[in-house]
Amino acid sequence: MAIKNALNAALQHNKLYSPNLPTNTRNEIKAFWSDQLQKISGLYKTQRSLLEYEKDIVELQREMNKKYAQYFRSNHRGGQGFRISHSQKSISIYLKYLWCLKLIEMPPCCPVDSIVLKLTDAEDKTWTFVNDIETHRNKFSYIEAKAKKSNLPVAEWEIRNFET
Repeated sequence: MAIKNALNAALQHNKLYSPNLPTNTRNEIKAFWSDQLQKISGLYKTQRSLLEYEKDIVELQREMNKKYAQYFRSNHRGGQGFRISHSQKSISIYLKYLWCLKLIEMPPCCPVDSIVLKLTDAEDKTWTFVNDIETHRNKFSYIEAKAKKSNLPVAEWEIRNFET
């Protein structure tokens, strides 16, 4: 259920697939994506740094595009293919579930999206167009600043303040 929710959250407001992509192809992509999330999550049984987390985001993006780029949108404002926004959101949501279930250590990040960015002082609160790690870092810095003001780790700050 945690993986299903992570994928759904990454896709909810962030179109990924080419129009008219057959269901069986979407299911194949989701199965591979799910496997990748499970592999990544195993690394978080011990504490990981923010830099390691960022490398995981970039690596998932690379793997997804290497295998399935032809099935992803090519005319999206944020760039073509599986974007950093898809990668980050799916990893972060999955890790959040596992952390809340006490199956992994606290992740070094939280799910980033426009809802969380609205809780910060960021001028640009859009998220779905993020497609490079530098833009992710910039937007995440506003979240880090808010969490620091509250004297909380980022993951805990997000869980206390996020409202759907």
